[in-house]
Amino acid sequence: MNIHNLLDDIVVTSYVISNNKGCWYVVPVDYWVMNHWGQWGISWSIPDIEKGLKFLEIIEKFRIDSKELVSFFRETSETNKVKLQPQVFANFDKKEFYTTFGEWVLESSVLDSWEGVRAEFKEKIPVEEQFWNKSIEA
Repeated sequence: MNIHNLLDDIVVTSYVISNNKGCWYVVPVDYWVMNHWGQWGISWSIPDIEKGLKFLEIIEKFRIDSKELVSFFRETSETNKVKLQPQVFANFDKKEFYTTFGEWVLESSVLDSWEGVRAEFKEKIPVEEQFWNKSIEA
């Protein structure tokens, strides 16, 4: 997926952990409204863990390689750098959701078994994955 094309939409740069592995995604914000996952074909009759697995399959097309993200961030405009700042941290293993996205109350839309918090989370992201810092190094 081309990062530049994604930025034409209202997206949130998201760090997602599943099976103890973290990955970056640049996802249209409406995908993160968990209590509306039915619009993506996720059945409400299945357990939350299965809903999460189906969601991860759906957003796979928005996964961005860390090196590609660093390179793009290094070369893009200041406006795009602001858009690319991480706004969602979702740990599917621990069912934790943190957001700093300002316009929607994403943290209130989490599944019943999840904890949703509006708070800064960058310290939860491993240093080696902090692309906004790596982009300064060259």
